[in-house]
Amino acid sequence: MDLAAASQSDQQQLAMTKNLRHRLDGYLAVALRSNQHQVSAYNQLLNWKGRVLSRQQAVRIAMDAPDLVPIFQKLQTVTGQLANTVFATPAPPQLESWKAKVQSLSQEKEDLERQLATKSAEYRTA
Repeated sequence: MDLAAASQSDQQQLAMTKNLRHRLDGYLAVALRSNQHQVSAYNQLLNWKGRVLSRQQAVRIAMDAPDLVPIFQKLQTVTGQLANTVFATPAPPQLESWKAKVQSLSQEKEDLERQLATKSAEYRTA
């Protein structure tokens, strides 16, 4: 969901969350019936509910700080590239180069997120 969200509007993110809600509901039903995973189920529910809001907050924080804007824009670009690459699984002959590209983009995304978190406590919290 996070990768797809990089190239979606807030409305599209909310619609995707709504469309995938059945997966969370199924997990919660099984976890609660098992009497073994209630804490995990509760954490998943809270995580699910806060996903879109958290992404929206991070965007607002980054865009309100002029020194963070270039890093955040690069992060959005790299995340979009990563999403497009991940969702375009290649045929077997190109699989190794595809894996390398996914790894490279993932590392670049993590580096940019680390830069933002280092420069902004508000972003880190969001």
